[in-house]
Amino acid sequence: MALSFGLLDQSPITAGGSEKALKHTVELAQLADKLGFDRIWVSEHHGSRYTAGKAPEVLIAYLLASTQKIKVGSGGILLQHYSPYKIAEVFHVLAGLGPGRIELGIGRSPGGLPPFTQALQQKFKAEQMPFERQLAELLHYLRSSRPGPQIHTCPQADNRLPVFLLGSSETSVGTAVRQRLNYAFASFFDNQKELAAKVIRAYKKGCDPAHQVLYSPAVIIAETEQRAKELAEKVKIMTLHFKGGKQLVISHEDDARAYIQELDEPVRLDIAANQNIIYGTGIQVAERLAQICRDLPINGFVFHLPVADHQRRLDMIRELAHIRGKLKTEIKEAE
Repeated sequence: MALSFGLLDQSPITAGGSEKALKHTVELAQLADKLGFDRIWVSEHHGSRYTAGKAPEVLIAYLLASTQKIKVGSGGILLQHYSPYKIAEVFHVLAGLGPGRIELGIGRSPGGLPPFTQALQQKFKAEQMPFERQLAELLHYLRSSRPGPQIHTCPQADNRLPVFLLGSSETSVGTAVRQRLNYAFASFFDNQKELAAKVIRAYKKGCDPAHQVLYSPAVIIAETEQRAKELAEKVKIMTLHFKGGKQLVISHEDDARAYIQELDEPVRLDIAANQNIIYGTGIQVAERLAQICRDLPINGFVFHLPVADHQRRLDMIRELAHIRGKLKTEIKEAE
């Protein structure tokens, strides 16, 4: 089994602002390309002061032009904000610019707090269709290239564009199977081992053997286990608990508190360390990844690196490239 390695980057903003954050994403992509990584995906987040990755379709085009071989994609396009037809057109253009190198990852979350969602959807919110119906419409436009009286995107477009559904639940995996999509399990968001195993095995049972399932963990690698643990403990998850049981997970405390100030209803804020991170030295992380490969029938990893320090992220990519070589050897020997 060929085990793929990829990255999911959110373009974290540090002292240099958005311009420096986007430049760093380009440098990460170029290093990953040089080291033989299979893919890099860029995210879509709205309204946060901490991430510059807000328009993946724009950044994908730039990364495509800045690299040589690595596949470039979205992790993911938040379909609820857009016309499926427009997304199909955009990715057919990207696929034309980089034949065989573009991947479309789709997410169902809003990617931001309610005020930003309302701003994104103000023109068509009243007519918005359910997510799976939007997804089916998008796939229709992507997979149909026949010219004719029906609506089409580009008659000569390659309709074999790889499409991945991003998720971490039984609901999302059911959608992926029904719509005949590749699947990426967002372990960095929900790392319950039992859930991951259940969801991934359910996908493998129901999907076409040619489809891929990728595992996307958050990973921190440092010179010592203690240093890695310290970095991991800095990554927090904020959960807003509303009256009636609704919950909203937010990545940054400042964003959460700013939103609370705008609300007219009581809400409780819980702050906890992110327990979903694989951390340690290179050897320790390699052991954890090898165990995941033994436990789960996955085709590859897409790593999220939840630290802002650019040099540390570059170093982690180099360490992951070394780990990949070791895992390939272990898998080959096991076969």
